[in-house]
Amino acid sequence: MDQINAFFESVDVFKKLGIDSTIIFQFIIFLATFFILKVLFFSKLLFVLEQREGKTTKLEGTANEKFAEAEKMSNKYNDEVQEANVKAQELFSEKKNQIIDKERARFKSEESKVNADLDQKRKEIESEFLIQKEAVLKNADSLAGDLSNRLTT
Repeated sequence: MDQINAFFESVDVFKKLGIDSTIIFQFIIFLATFFILKVLFFSKLLFVLEQREGKTTKLEGTANEKFAEAEKMSNKYNDEVQEANVKAQELFSEKKNQIIDKERARFKSEESKVNADLDQKRKEIESEFLIQKEAVLKNADSLAGDLSNRLTT
């Protein structure tokens, strides 16, 4: 021990720092305290810190995965809605065209019925007109005679 003291006293730096032979005992006490604290405290602290990290920062990765999955489901839903909308528009157009065609056919049939009735009425009126015209023309000679008699008298 005297040799160790002599060594520390001979080195000028150790004198200025105030280091003597008790440094070895202090170092041994420090190492013993460190290993005891490591076994009792540091391993438990490391376990708690790793567990906390697993529950916080590592959950961010799963949250991103869930967000990506939700985004994918949203896109799929939007695609399905768009597809259903297109199908509905096609069905609407098809039904509309069917109704228009049906109403056109009904309109044409009604138009042809009206035209047939109109032609029939026109023929009836023309025949009546011709009958009346013939009657007037038959009476025209007698009417002309009556008129000239009245004018001359």
